[in-house]
Amino acid sequence: MVAKRKVELASVESKAEVARREWKRLGRGEPPASSLVLYGPQLKEARANLAGAEADRKSAQLNLDRTRVSAPFACVVISEEIDPGQYLRAGNPAATVVASDSAEVVVPVSLADFDWLIKPGKDSRGSAVRVSLPGRSDKWWQGEVVRTLADVDPRDRMLRLVARVDDPFGRGRIGSRIPLSMGQFVEVALDGKELTGVVVIPLSALHDGDLVWFYKEGELAIRKVEVARREKDEVFISSGIAAGERVVLTNITGAAPGMKLRLAEAR
Repeated sequence: MVAKRKVELASVESKAEVARREWKRLGRGEPPASSLVLYGPQLKEARANLAGAEADRKSAQLNLDRTRVSAPFACVVISEEIDPGQYLRAGNPAATVVASDSAEVVVPVSLADFDWLIKPGKDSRGSAVRVSLPGRSDKWWQGEVVRTLADVDPRDRMLRLVARVDDPFGRGRIGSRIPLSMGQFVEVALDGKELTGVVVIPLSALHDGDLVWFYKEGELAIRKVEVARREKDEVFISSGIAAGERVVLTNITGAAPGMKLRLAEAR
């Protein structure tokens, strides 16, 4: 704006000089400086406009010197919304940032698994979490469950936990480390409640929900057991099986208590 006002003033001054020479050529003496003949009002206006533009520039420079772009937390810039020389008005987005001191990972879990996790409390921590890249177990981050989301995942109707990972960009560690980038797919391992005094048997050895077949002195014995936890291929039995008992793993048609059995030959 200052440059524009300088050009306008130079143009008016040039016109005034041409008018003065023309006035003298006609032999009329020296005209008054403020007369319309020498563009007196136009010169005043042009000089006033230039002075105003210079004052605006000084004010803008002062505002710029006082301007600091900062965030109220430690962060990294993901994207910028402005370019050099662009005016930034109040309310316009300038950049997108994410916190760098911690990151959150949303973990979907089934209701059955949720019961075995340690719930975060006011004075206690939730289950420990190990976050790693798919297929890269050597690249991992340690975290913990901090809260549970109020709604379920609309796609698979599973509960969702939020795990927090401190220092996801590795700034607090010595040496290089790949960052845990936002939006990245990861694999999550969660620590659950510890089971003691349980017996693990194949899932195929459990019948009708809570029955197990035993080999007792050449005969079939059927007993009800208490199932502590079921997994994909295994079952954890908390009571109903004593040490040293033999569980029948072969599928038998028409199984009934007292049915004669014989042990399979060792291979």
